[in-house]
Amino acid sequence: MPRERRSSTVRGVAFLSRSSLLEAAAIGRPIVTTDAIGCRDAVDDGVNGLLCCVGDASDLAEKMQRIVEMSPNERELMGNAGRKKMELEFDEKIVIDRYLRVTGDIVSNRVRI
Repeated sequence: MPRERRSSTVRGVAFLSRSSLLEAAAIGRPIVTTDAIGCRDAVDDGVNGLLCCVGDASDLAEKMQRIVEMSPNERELMGNAGRKKMELEFDEKIVIDRYLRVTGDIVSNRVRI
């Protein structure tokens, strides 16, 4: 399996590569990811997942341990918050509307690239 698709599940929480963060949140899983561009957009730290420092294996392990030690109810609440975030911010219609607006601005020379 390609590295970016690998994941593991511990007690109902997925630890995923950045290519799967939106999918994990959409199905109601708490997320542990790095505080990096592209990854942090999917997580409100402490609400629907936890952010760890880039390149800090100890911080990643600590955040993963925090998730594992949560009660099932706490993980469920965090997962539900992720699902709600995806519906409000990453719904297909919202993303397409933003894309069309930005490309329209570029075409009409209101935004320079």
